[in-house]
Amino acid sequence: MYVDDIVIIAKDAAKISHLKEHLCNHFQTRNHGNLKYFWDIKVSQSKEGVLISKRKYALDQISLLLDQICLL
Repeated sequence: MYVDDIVIIAKDAAKISHLKEHLCNHFQTRNHGNLKYFWDIKVSQSKEGVLISKRKYALDQISLLLDQICLL
């Protein structure tokens, strides 16, 4: 079986570590670090919390719209 990406979310860091260890013991896995983008949503993490932004998606949509207008 092939799984492209898994996003693990929990308040308890110990539980996340335990799950990641379990997955590494049973499957070939690689840790790509903290989540940066998910479905064109930018994810920024800090001590204060998590910020999600669809700025890139909105700019891409505006660019597509402008391209279509220019083709008219």
